[in-house]
Amino acid sequence: MAQNRKFQDFVENKYMADDAIGNSETDKLQSKMLVFDFDGSSLAQGAVTLLASDGVSAQTIPAGSILKSWFIDVTQPLNSSGSATLALGITGTADALIAATAFNNAALVAATAGWEFASKNAKTDAAKSVIATIGTADLTEGRFKLYIEYVEEAL
Repeated sequence: MAQNRKFQDFVENKYMADDAIGNSETDKLQSKMLVFDFDGSSLAQGAVTLLASDGVSAQTIPAGSILKSWFIDVTQPLNSSGSATLALGITGTADALIAATAFNNAALVAATAGWEFASKNAKTDAAKSVIATIGTADLTEGRFKLYIEYVEEAL
C-alpha cells in the first residue's frame, strides 16, 4: 500500500503540541478546567494554598469566573490520628466547594469521589487562589489533585 509521506509529516505528534487549545484560546462561554495539587507536605491544621498540577507553580481562578463543579482525584488517601476535617474553597470563602468534612468522608475518598457542584459564592470577584483548610486535628498523610470546572463571566 502506498504511503503519503507528506501527510505523515503533517500529522506527526511533534507538531500537535503547537496546535493544542488551552483555557486561554476558548471563548468565555466554554467550560474551562484548572487542576490544583494538594501535596500532603503541609498537613497541620490551618489553610493551605493549592498549587498548579505541577506542584510548584502558583495558579488562580480568574476574576469573574462562575464555579460549576469540582472533582478530587486522591492519589494517597487522607489519614489522621484524630478526627481531622477538610474544607475546600477559594480565598475569602474557605468552603466554597465543600464545607468542613471528615477526612474519610466518601466525598474525599478516591473510590467514591464524584463530580460535585460548587456549593456557594460560586462567582469570583477577583482572581482567587484555591485553598484547603484542615481543621479539628492534623492530617498524617494524603495527596490529591483537585479539578475545578468553571466558565468566565459573559460581558
